[in-house]
Amino acid sequence: MRVQAAELPRRPVGLRGWLIGGAILIVIFLLSLRGFARFYTDYLWFKEVGFGDTWRRLLSAKAVPALIFSSIFFVFLLVNLVIADRVAPRYRSAGPEDEIIERYRTYVAPYSGRLRLLVAGFFALIMGGGVSAEWRSWILFSNSVDFGVKDPQFNRDLGFYMFRLPFLQFAVGWTFAALLVVLIVTAVFHYLNGGIRLQSPWQRVTPQVKAHLSVILALMALTKTAQYYLARYDLVFSRRGVVDGASYTDVNAQLPALNLLMVISIAAAVLFILNIWRRGWVFPIIAVGLWAFISLVVGTIYPAVIQQVVVRPNEPAREEQYIERNIEATREAFGVDEDNVEVKDFTYAADLEVPDVAKNAETLDNIRLWDPGYLAPALQTEEIQTFYKFSDVDVDRYQVGTQKLSTLLAPRELDAENIPDRTWTNQHLVYTHGFGAVAVAGNVSDSGEPSYLLQGIEPTEGELASELEQPAVYFGEDFGGYAVVDTEVPEQQAAGGTETVQTRYEGDAGVKVSNLVRRAAYALRFGDWNLLVSGQLDGDSRILYKRDVRDRVETAAPFLRFDSDPYPVLIGGKMLWLIDAYTTSDHYPYSQSLHPRNLPPGSGLDASFNYVRNSVKATVDAYDGTVSFYVIDEDDPIIDVYQNAFPELFKGVDDMPEGLRDHWRYPEDLFRAQTEQYTLYHMTDPDEFYRKQALWDIAPKPEASASGATSPTTVRGNDGGRNTTLAPGGSPSVPLYLTMQLPGSTDQEFVLTRPFIPRGKSNQLSAFMAARSDGKNYGKLVLYELPANLVAPSPSLAGTQIGSESSISEQFTLLDRAGSSADPGEVQLIPIGNSIVYVRPIYVTPEGGYARVRFVALSYGDSAVLADLDPDPGSQAYTSVSEALTALITGEDPPPVDVPDEPDEPDEPDESSTTTTPDTTPDTTGSDDPTTAAAWLALAADRFAAADRALAAGDLAGYQAANEEAAAAVEEAQRLLDADSTTTSSTPISNATFRP
Repeated sequence: MRVQAAELPRRPVGLRGWLIGGAILIVIFLLSLRGFARFYTDYLWFKEVGFGDTWRRLLSAKAVPALIFSSIFFVFLLVNLVIADRVAPRYRSAGPEDEIIERYRTYVAPYSGRLRLLVAGFFALIMGGGVSAEWRSWILFSNSVDFGVKDPQFNRDLGFYMFRLPFLQFAVGWTFAALLVVLIVTAVFHYLNGGIRLQSPWQRVTPQVKAHLSVILALMALTKTAQYYLARYDLVFSRRGVVDGASYTDVNAQLPALNLLMVISIAAAVLFILNIWRRGWVFPIIAVGLWAFISLVVGTIYPAVIQQVVVRPNEPAREEQYIERNIEATREAFGVDEDNVEVKDFTYAADLEVPDVAKNAETLDNIRLWDPGYLAPALQTEEIQTFYKFSDVDVDRYQVGTQKLSTLLAPRELDAENIPDRTWTNQHLVYTHGFGAVAVAGNVSDSGEPSYLLQGIEPTEGELASELEQPAVYFGEDFGGYAVVDTEVPEQQAAGGTETVQTRYEGDAGVKVSNLVRRAAYALRFGDWNLLVSGQLDGDSRILYKRDVRDRVETAAPFLRFDSDPYPVLIGGKMLWLIDAYTTSDHYPYSQSLHPRNLPPGSGLDASFNYVRNSVKATVDAYDGTVSFYVIDEDDPIIDVYQNAFPELFKGVDDMPEGLRDHWRYPEDLFRAQTEQYTLYHMTDPDEFYRKQALWDIAPKPEASASGATSPTTVRGNDGGRNTTLAPGGSPSVPLYLTMQLPGSTDQEFVLTRPFIPRGKSNQLSAFMAARSDGKNYGKLVLYELPANLVAPSPSLAGTQIGSESSISEQFTLLDRAGSSADPGEVQLIPIGNSIVYVRPIYVTPEGGYARVRFVALSYGDSAVLADLDPDPGSQAYTSVSEALTALITGEDPPPVDVPDEPDEPDEPDESSTTTTPDTTPDTTGSDDPTTAAAWLALAADRFAAADRALAAGDLAGYQAANEEAAAAVEEAQRLLDADSTTTSSTPISNATFRP
């Protein structure tokens, strides 16, 4: 036997050690400076917007669980290391590992107390640091409420699954990992203390060490028991069956297996404890081996056998009650159940009569002619200055006189990329904001141009001018970086034309950079030292940042998900940005998980979830940046939890500014998710659901071929049997905001619509859904379902009919000559009585110009017709939607367009611009000299047809002559249109290409 080596006296830390330690701390501090600056400036931002308490609670939600778990781990590991030192053997027989042990005892053992603290602290930081990432789960857990609804399998309140189960599962999993780390670290200390000898011919583990490690192993086994217990509840999210939720196999095989594994894990813990009084490790080895074998057989093989042998041969009957649970839960979780969706039969019939047109004149007059994507380029003339731009155009409605008009609104935002002389001063101190907005009537076109309800750099022109008294836009959709206001340098804004005027910010937004510490913090945050050294900033200067409205609300409430499309509202003389916010979860029992497809970029719903509510509407003041969150769905338990956690953050609907509710829109991203889920979950019978007998798809965009369905693109995994990523024939049609009179209603409403088709039948309509937005009807969904025996055309078929109608296609073929293009807008489904009329605006874009509304195409039944909103005088054309629809019903030819009276003293003709038509050109208009562009185009059509006939007959000379005559007629038509555009600003439509 050999006596343990005597401990050496501890040597004090010398100057060199202190210098090294100090240098390391300085380096760490310098590397952390920018992080400290961001932390500090985030606090200043929350305080400035009035959410200082929210910042502290968010910080607490991240720090408290991390501190709790770190402290628990630190104490537990430290206790085990102390025990490891206390039970270390004083004497051990010599062995091959003596040299390692001797070195450890010589150089490290004198500092064992410090070493224990260092090791425990190091691993506590590692194990506890990651806990802060679970701050959302912690908030839900620590502020949980009950749903008042119980799940059908375990009879537990849904609040347990939504709020408590996720954090409990994390905590138990973390505990097992922590015990494993403690076991390994403790075993290493036992080895260094000599309690474990791997190469000893005698006793390799002392009894004290064996007892110590056995207790830790028993705790790990009991932790697995807790994991198995919670895993039972996790079965309600299983994806084993045909739908999400506990299936037949889960309930009848997996659940008993988990119960058995709980018993085995407890037995294993008992065996670990009993092993303390026995020699060797036979009991633990038997326990672990038996545990692993049973886990494999009972937990994996047995459920798989049940699934293949018992369930698959008779799946509809075995899974019926579980499919029924999934249907009920999914429809409730996505808000598409019978309490939220009113289903109405729509007995389609193409039986419109002329009086029906008059009865629905208001609906037809409210057809939205402008799509936001086509209007945006047309607004360029209203940008006024190069440093302004229109980032987005949004659809809303405003009261104009006695009528509520569909309105497209676009704020004039700052274009930071085109600021004159991009110096630091100009970028951050001078050009700081946008100015004003434009509003366009959605249902009116002024000779193809937008009909403005608000225009001009000063908000004094248009019917909505009185709605905007404070036009400066400091917060918007495309504001990055920062601006500093109230500096020694005046700001600039446009005053009309090319002029600018000096101005100063008079709002309350921004953090004062009144001292050196704040200026240094912001210089570090933005990596811009001008903020620290510039003499143009004074004690009253304030810095504005997080000026993008999406970034602003996401920072204030990071636990909410936000819609991709904030939109401006003119109210009370100022502009407010309105942003829809959602609460989501992936822990609603039995609900089918969904990751919506084809969402716009930046959507907060671009994730997987099985519960969603539009519970909050947030606003941001475009001038002073004030952020407000209004709870609009008090029945949502998730928002109740967040209200408990952040009481100062939320307001009630009654606190909203007066009139704001009139501009609520049903959110588009939510509607996309709901309609996608509804393609399958409109079926409520489990057998019908299983067999997919009435599966729908979102109707494809009309741009896709409507000749037949393409093969659906499949996805892997349980998708509720949907198994498709795109609607047959192409990408799904987008929801549209329209103003219309819904079937059975007598009032015009602002609604969001989307059509459905039967799976594999892209030409046939099966139903269409409307989300209502006005007044007390806000949030109500209405589905108009067609009986299976009635066949109605789909939007895709309507688009094809419009593009292939001879009277339309011939006209646009003639226009395909001079580089202009005729581009179709979205196809709008307009129900009138029991019929459906499809309306599609057509935008004509001259080469190098921007789109203008010129035509509206209508499809009804199996016919299509074109309305010309700006026809040539003397031509024959339908000049309104009502007139064109009447013609579709009656089959009447277009009437002649009135020719304006000739002036008393007509101007002399400009002979220099006159083009002489060859004498050989025949006249097909009934006049010796065609006088209108339409007449010349009709003549050209006749000559092109003659050329085709000559070519088919092999008459090349006749083919060439007819082509020359047609070209001359087109040239004359172009001359007349060019002359007309100089006086009436009408859109030249000659030589355009129609792209359906």
